[in-house]
Amino acid sequence: MSYPVEHPNDQVVSTIAFGSCNDQNRPQPMWKQILQQNPDLFVWLGDNVYPDSENLDDIMVAYRKQLSNPDYKTFKSQVPIIGIWDDHDYGVNDGGKHFRNKGESKDFLLQFLGVDEEDSRHFRAGAYTSYTYGTPGKTVRIILIDTRYFRDNLKRNKEGYIPTVGDMLGLSQWSWLENQFKHSEADVHIIASSIQVLPIEHPYEKWDNLTESRRKLFELIQKYQPKNTFIISGDRHHAEFMELKLNGMEQPLFEATSSSLNKPLNRDSTWVEEANKYRIRSAIYQENYGLIRILWQGENPSVMVDIKGVDNQHFMSHKVF
Repeated sequence: MSYPVEHPNDQVVSTIAFGSCNDQNRPQPMWKQILQQNPDLFVWLGDNVYPDSENLDDIMVAYRKQLSNPDYKTFKSQVPIIGIWDDHDYGVNDGGKHFRNKGESKDFLLQFLGVDEEDSRHFRAGAYTSYTYGTPGKTVRIILIDTRYFRDNLKRNKEGYIPTVGDMLGLSQWSWLENQFKHSEADVHIIASSIQVLPIEHPYEKWDNLTESRRKLFELIQKYQPKNTFIISGDRHHAEFMELKLNGMEQPLFEATSSSLNKPLNRDSTWVEEANKYRIRSAIYQENYGLIRILWQGENPSVMVDIKGVDNQHFMSHKVF
């Protein structure tokens, strides 16, 4: 029995831009910058707007304002856009499964992304999905994980969040995710998570707050070893590259965080850079976006990830495969 591919598209994609944390009320210089890179696709990684409210009218107004931004309108007319949400566009800061308006908020997200009315996300819980692009030998699967709709409550102390028992994805999404790995014939796999997966030290939102879910994700990757798998994430208002060696995996698991498009971290005199033992480059605190460049040659594609900024700034690059 074959497993159905969600959103199949035979376009070969070689350049994928991604970003997060975009305030609809601030200037947005990045769209023109990204457009200059001629991306085949853009991936929203959450906090796509900042309603700063649980009120559905406020969420809708925030999306409408973003859609009316002239530079974003131009960008949207030329570049296909997919994506997932995080807490601010979801409706609750650091929110999870108990948000009472999550169903209606999901509808607004899908409208914002221009999702087809027949898409399965309209008829089931959660905003997770995947997209598969390309032809045999040149196929990339982008797996968009929903870290909000099903997530259990977090635990915190006076410093911030600490690891606790609970689930990040919910039973249906875990089953779906396993099938995404198990049945995929793609040549490159990109896991898109709104919050960071690899870090364990900082006290903010991250997969390690629900430690068993982080472990379970790694076990699925180790079990099925989907070809050329890496992670992209947002949320943190800085950019960084990370690697973690998993047992039984030939290559370390790589994660690229890109944040923020136009809402950079406010570093005052008390600011201290947080520890991250998996970080492999200095973190970037200016406005930024990520760019994935895939060179389809022979049997093994080459994947490079860049972090870039305004005025054609090139902050850092990493060869993933």
